[in-house]
Amino acid sequence: MVFAIAALWSAAARAQTVDDGIMLAKGTLFAGQVYSHDDWTEYWEGELKRTNGNIGTLTTQSNHWFGNYGLTNRLNVMASVPYVWTNASQGVLHGMNGVQDLTLAGKYSFWEVPASPIGSLKAIGVLSAGLPLTDYSPDFQPLSIGSGAKRVTARGTFNVQTAPGWFVNRLYVAQMGHVYSVAEIR
Repeated sequence: MVFAIAALWSAAARAQTVDDGIMLAKGTLFAGQVYSHDDWTEYWEGELKRTNGNIGTLTTQSNHWFGNYGLTNRLNVMASVPYVWTNASQGVLHGMNGVQDLTLAGKYSFWEVPASPIGSLKAIGVLSAGLPLTDYSPDFQPLSIGSGAKRVTARGTFNVQTAPGWFVNRLYVAQMGHVYSVAEIR
C-alpha cells in the first residue's frame, strides 16, 4: 500500500529538476526532500569487474533538500543542498558525513508551442552553479561526500509532451568545455 501511494504521489509530483521540461507557474513553490540509499561491493575498472576487500560494502546515503520557485511562467529559480553520509563495512577507512554542495539554478523556457499535432513543445535553457558549503575532503574517494569542485553548467532541453502524458527530453549539457547529449523517454 505504501509503495502504491508513493508511486501515485511521485507520478503527480513529476520531476521538477533542471533537466526536465516541466516549468512551474508564476508564484508556485515546489519544495521538499529526497532520501537516497546506495550500496555496492563490486565495481568496474575498464572491462575488469573488481571486488574491493579493503572496504567491503560501501554505503552512501543522502537527504537532499530542494526548492523550485516560478518567478514567471517561463522562468524558474532552484536551489538544492544534500546532506551525505558514507560508510565502509570493513577495513580501517572511516566514512564521512556532512553538508555537501549548494546548487543554484535558473531555468528559462524560451520557446513554447502549447498544442501541435504531436503534443506540446518546449525549448528550455538552464544556467546552474554549485560550490561546496563545508570543507569536506574530496581526496578520500570513494568515501568522500563530494568532489569539492566549484562548477558552472549550461544546459539546453528540447521537450515534447503528448496529450496522454508521455514525454521525450533531449538534453544538451556544457560543462568544463565538454558538451554531452542525452535522450530520455517517459
